Order: sequence, then C-alpha cells, then structure tokens
Amino acid sequence: MRKTILIILLSFTLLLGITGCRKLSSEELNSLQEKITDKAVKIQDEYNNLASCYVEGDVVVVELVNNSKEKQKEFKKLVIDSKYIEFRQGGPYVDHRYMLIASRNVNNYNNLKLKNYYSDDIRTIFFGNGIDEVYVYDNNSKEKVRLKDFLTKTYQNFDTGISEITSGLEQVSILKDGGTIIYKSKGQDITLIKCNTIDDNKDIYIGDYSMEFEQTYCKS
Repeated sequence: MRKTILIILLSFTLLLGITGCRKLSSEELNSLQEKITDKAVKIQDEYNNLASCYVEGDVVVVELVNNSKEKQKEFKKLVIDSKYIEFRQGGPYVDHRYMLIASRNVNNYNNLKLKNYYSDDIRTIFFGNGIDEVYVYDNNSKEKVRLKDFLTKTYQNFDTGISEITSGLEQVSILKDGGTIIYKSKGQDITLIKCNTIDDNKDIYIGDYSMEFEQTYCKS
C-alpha cells in the first residue's frame, strides 16, 4: 500500500514538474506582450508606471518605474497575472506623446513575406514579422488610431506625422545610401526603417524589434 502511494506521489510530482515548466513559444510570448501593452494603456496609472515591456528569452520583461512589491501585485491584479512575467526596475524615461502598438497574426509571425499596408504617389509602407496592423496611441487624448488614419487624417503632412512617431523611437543607424534611417524601440517592440535613398525611395518598413535591414529594402 505504501509503495502504491509513493508511486502515485512520484508520478504526480513528475507531472507537475513537466507541466509547470512548460515554455511558451515565441508566438505566445509576443501575444502576451501585446496583451500587457494593450491592457496597460487603458489604465492610466499603470501605463504611467510602465517603463517598457518586451520579450527576452522565455519571459516577458515588464519594467516598472516604481518596481515595489506592492506595485507588482497591483500590476498583476489590474493588468495581467502570469508566471511568464519578469518584473525589473525601469525608467523613468522621457515621455513622448505617441507610442506604436503592433497587432500581430501569431499564425503568420514567422512569415518573412512583407505586407503592403499603404501606398501613395511617393511611398509604400510595408509590414513584416506577421504584423497585421499598427496603431498610434496618443498619451494626451488616450486614444488609439490606425497608423494609416494617423498619417493621412490626424496629420495632413505625411512627413510630419512620421516625425512625430519616430521621436519616441531610438535612432540606431543612418545608412550610406542617401540617408535611410533605422529606428527601434525595445519597449514598444518596434523597428521602423525610413528609406531615403539617392534614387529617391521613400518607402517605410515596420516590424518587431528583431527586424533588420535587408538588401531588398528601399529599392525602387
């Protein structure tokens, strides 16, 4: 009898260890990161305390300006409670009016094919990394609008609208092709490549933080 009980306990412990240690896929982690960001922006106090949120390894790192145990518990209660969240100290960082929020199709996340999102007489905006839509969140109005609407309706001048959203991103490099600029934000999990070549290519490429410049980009 004791032997049977011992076997059952060992089996239960082994099963608990296996299920408890399951790692999330990259698609699941990115989906969790997106849910955290989307939920946090709707709660002003939590969004103000959220310095950044990004995927690193097997977890979603949530950096809080006030990273006390009380604030961590509050964040879990009001935003999302997950064992795949790792809290770290962050900020305070310089506030910018606009933040980019990418909506992804997790089933196509690893699809390297670019999506033609918007075109006019001068440029085309392409999405990569399975991104279906990009929203611009306004810290002043607390409203979220589609990138297309932001660039064509909120700002009548397209270049001014782009400048507004890139002001909240880090300029990581300028290429020697005429002035193509690569912007990134780990907290927003965004890469934005703004083409400006000697052939007058003005295209824009948007992907997640891991997106890198490809030789096929910015070609007329």
